Amino acid sequence: MAASDRRQARLDLLHALAHRLAGAGPESRLTDAAALLMAGATARACVAFVGKPGDLEAVAARGLSAATLRGHLGSALRQVAANACKRRRPVVVRDVRNEPERHLSALAIHGSTAVGAFPIERSSHGLGAMVLAFTDVASLDDDSMRFIETVVSMVSASLSSEDQSATTASAVHPELLSASLLAEIAPPIETLELQLEEARRLIQEFTHLSDAHDPLLRELIASWSELTQDMDVVAGCIREIVGTLTDAGGKVSLSESVNLDAIVSEALCVVRPRLERLGVTLRMDVRRTGSIRGNANRLMLLLVQLLSAAADGWGSGVDELTTQVRVSVVVTEERALIAVSHVGPHVPSHQLRTMFRPLRGSGTLDRPALGLKLCADVARLHGGHVEVHDTPDGNEVVVALPARSAARAAPVETHDVRQRRVLIIDDDDVFARSLRRALKPHVVTTAATASEAEISLLSETPPPDIVLCDIFLPGKNGDQLHARVARSSPEIARRFVFVTGGGLTQTQAEYIRSSGCPAMAKPLDLGALRQRLADDPVHDHVRTLSSNPPEA
Repeated sequence: MAASDRRQARLDLLHALAHRLAGAGPESRLTDAAALLMAGATARACVAFVGKPGDLEAVAARGLSAATLRGHLGSALRQVAANACKRRRPVVVRDVRNEPERHLSALAIHGSTAVGAFPIERSSHGLGAMVLAFTDVASLDDDSMRFIETVVSMVSASLSSEDQSATTASAVHPELLSASLLAEIAPPIETLELQLEEARRLIQEFTHLSDAHDPLLRELIASWSELTQDMDVVAGCIREIVGTLTDAGGKVSLSESVNLDAIVSEALCVVRPRLERLGVTLRMDVRRTGSIRGNANRLMLLLVQLLSAAADGWGSGVDELTTQVRVSVVVTEERALIAVSHVGPHVPSHQLRTMFRPLRGSGTLDRPALGLKLCADVARLHGGHVEVHDTPDGNEVVVALPARSAARAAPVETHDVRQRRVLIIDDDDVFARSLRRALKPHVVTTAATASEAEISLLSETPPPDIVLCDIFLPGKNGDQLHARVARSSPEIARRFVFVTGGGLTQTQAEYIRSSGCPAMAKPLDLGALRQRLADDPVHDHVRTLSSNPPEA
């Protein structure tokens, strides 16, 4: 091909790329660029790497199979890309056979003579590099270099312009984040309040029992009292900060009549442009719709977050892309089910379920995991829960909400309460100890594992009146413990109250529903729990995961 014809062909390719970049998602842009470079630069292979220099991932490739990329050749190309990212300028090796670096030998074995890596910049921050392998060093002449650098610059500019819109569409909404952080702060504050209350009570008891003629003991009690007062001041500061955040975020009303059909339609309008850019189709299935009591804004944000997460493959990081996102709604007299599923890379249910757990003790979360965790918070705020299901072509997340908001039970005066026997099964020692103190004057024992609890349940006489059992325990989970107890002692099994703090698997949710046992979400509603203990804890019930309350 003559030089003039080659330049005209490259101009046509750049013109076509400009149109593609205007409507494609980030992954599609890199794929289009790789294909265009293969055609316009006569390269043998082209790979787009993204990430940090030490952790680059191939997201688009032409001329190489996925298996080849996982081998020595892929490692060699990744190393060249890392060098370009570190230097922030192109790295060109015109004859790999004469270079001392061992990793370049894989290129020579592949039949490539030259290689070039061109860094991709995104908002002045390194994103990755485009790497091209050539069989002939003549392919890397000055015109070809300018063409390659132009293509990479166009992709970099388009990705930079994508930053703002992508962040707006997929980032965690500030209102949702602030509400969830407040939900995270509430249990520790509640625990601190319970501990301070217990400390003040103990100080009073020691003061009454102490000898007025024992100055050392009096001095110790005074120091203890002063320390408790200082802790109360600190707790007051925390309460004030929480109050300020709550006022800034506005009061959350759950008394609105929310039409779920309208909420889903609004959420689809918000996420549809971004999903179309990613090449993801949307499908909505409303079998039975209706209204529930709740907060329309929070529920809409929940749906936007779930739909965006599904389009991103639940943050799995798998190369395979999501092709379809489905949302379905079913509303009955008792509850509403919102299901969001995707067709794409399968995420192990145990991995996806952990994204709905509370932040405490879970380490640093990335944005997809944080967004899903916030969805679980909104579900709990409405008295519901989240379930994680496996599907033949991906995963499904189901948000189950009560159709009517249950009134919160009023606190019960403990001095009028008949003493009950309570077993708390939870591996969170602070939570268990604080709950034990909060439930005085009831007789409360604790167990940290399912094995320890099983021994206690089948050997204690008389058995506990109520068993507060966390779902997620070391070794066997709470549903597995209940099944073992139910085979040995059905009467004790009926006294379980399951405690949930995150997403459930489909098996766990179905087991709890079929067991007829009540379920409560963390942080626990102490008023409802005390009311249950004041009534008959064996035959009474609280809201459960099932559509109908358990039979007495």
